[in-house]
Amino acid sequence: MKHLLLFSLLLSLGLVACKTGQTLSRKTGGSESLFMYRWILADVGGKPVAGRAERIPEVLFTPGQVGFVRGAMECNKFSGTFDLQADHTIRFADIQTTERPCPDAKVEPLLMEAILTADGWSIDGAVLYLVQGNQILARFTGQAESGGK
Repeated sequence: MKHLLLFSLLLSLGLVACKTGQTLSRKTGGSESLFMYRWILADVGGKPVAGRAERIPEVLFTPGQVGFVRGAMECNKFSGTFDLQADHTIRFADIQTTERPCPDAKVEPLLMEAILTADGWSIDGAVLYLVQGNQILARFTGQAESGGK
């Protein structure tokens, strides 16, 4: 009984670590899901965004313009291109940003680093993960797009 309790405890801790840890498998969600949502940044670099940014950053994989991505950060906007492969590989390129001064930006540089270094993605329901290897760089929650914004 004691061993069963210990096993259950270790299994529970392992499941919690998998959910809150910094690694992830890339084998979930199809690429069509990328275009269904406006992706609101929930955490980056393992740290929650809520309360840290005056304006919550977002990413939009533009429907009807396959290969085009745009978004807004705390102060600046960005746009660029991306390439997807069947193995959930993603590469962002030609990322251009506006250059508004943003001396108090806490999240903006972390988000740009995540976008520029991401080599993979995974979607679980309405949650998007950008990863490098199996390391989670950023987590986004999906907000349904309404009428062609």
